[in-house]
Amino acid sequence: MVKRIVIEHPDIVLYEKDKKYNVEDDVKKPFRNVVNTGSLEIRKGTFRMLDSKHNPILKTDNISLEVNNIKLDSAIVKQDIPFQYKDYNLRCGRVFYRASRFYSITADSLQATDSSVAVTDFKLVPQYGRKQFTKMLSEEKDLFNVEAKSITLPYVNWGFVNDTLFVHAPKAVLDKVAANIYRNKEPKDDPTRKKLYSEALRNLDFDLKIERLVMRNSYIEYEEQLNFSRPAASVSFSRFNADIKHIYSAVNKKQIPATVIRVNALFMKKSPMSVTWSFNVPDASDAFTIKGRLQGLQGKSLNELSMPLMNIATDSDIKDVRFTINGNRNNATGSFAINYDNMKVAVYKKDGKEKNRFMSAIGNLIVKNDSNEKLKRTDIKVDRLKDKSVFNFLWRCLQEGLKQTLLPKAVTAVLPEGGKKQKKKD
Repeated sequence: MVKRIVIEHPDIVLYEKDKKYNVEDDVKKPFRNVVNTGSLEIRKGTFRMLDSKHNPILKTDNISLEVNNIKLDSAIVKQDIPFQYKDYNLRCGRVFYRASRFYSITADSLQATDSSVAVTDFKLVPQYGRKQFTKMLSEEKDLFNVEAKSITLPYVNWGFVNDTLFVHAPKAVLDKVAANIYRNKEPKDDPTRKKLYSEALRNLDFDLKIERLVMRNSYIEYEEQLNFSRPAASVSFSRFNADIKHIYSAVNKKQIPATVIRVNALFMKKSPMSVTWSFNVPDASDAFTIKGRLQGLQGKSLNELSMPLMNIATDSDIKDVRFTINGNRNNATGSFAINYDNMKVAVYKKDGKEKNRFMSAIGNLIVKNDSNEKLKRTDIKVDRLKDKSVFNFLWRCLQEGLKQTLLPKAVTAVLPEGGKKQKKKD
């Protein structure tokens, strides 16, 4: 029995092996006898994991680690966690992890104990610019760039039960997240069916239970670009605050409460928006309900989205927008209402540069200039394009409401259907 082991300034390098690890030779033989120690302490260490070309996969520095009441023997090393311990305290400086071909993950610091995790200045960084990334794709794919000032789980319990991983936390906090999601429409469509969030959680193969996730003071932006000759359509949500309850997988649970997402933000940096989104993970139909309200939106702000995607520009004061969407994995129905003043419409040709004066004139002749200080209501019904994303589904629901309340049928007839690419001329 060794009471305490202290290692000063270790430089640990883990190389990729030419041959696969052999459990009998690499793990069992060194620990045929029982090993006990009161504590293991590492001070100011460094760690690197290298690939076969000695490029870093994972590295960190200024490591301080203390693990108490360690026990290893030939039986314990066969378990998912190959040693037993009472508790641990880990602190390290800057972390780098090459997560995939396209992304790396960095953080300025990491602190973890057996019951908590805290990360500062987290970044998910693309390895390529937008044009190079797009050229490398065989099918459409989003490009993510995500930062967070801090990620904190004040209490977390994790481990294995019968070889099944569990992660349970009463609360997780993400502070000052800045996320940009970009998609270029030039690569061919990805024809695979996309999962709604309820199905994605239902299909997780480990026991996840986060009672509450809070996102504070954040900024979310989505950009979609038909091709590099045209500007990207952009939709943004600033001062983004979200409170999400009951993020559960289905593993090892008899009952699961409804997942409820509540969001408050500024749409396009100016217009107050509130949304409540709820669904049930066990529901195989993936039914959901979204209720939202948007106030004080100027039409010019909406043009950043409507021009690149719909070739429509508006100049108006949109006082109030309200919507309720009830959907599932196949379709959605609901209601849409809008109150607006001084509506003017400009319809552009397919290139997005030249105004279609004839259709614009018809539009402004037929469309009502305002809603007479009342909410103009309509019912919406949309079939889901299952090879498109969740947000494409929601956008098409809102687009249908906008078409029916703001634009005459003569104008909407020339608009491209949301989510479908325009065919190129021969």
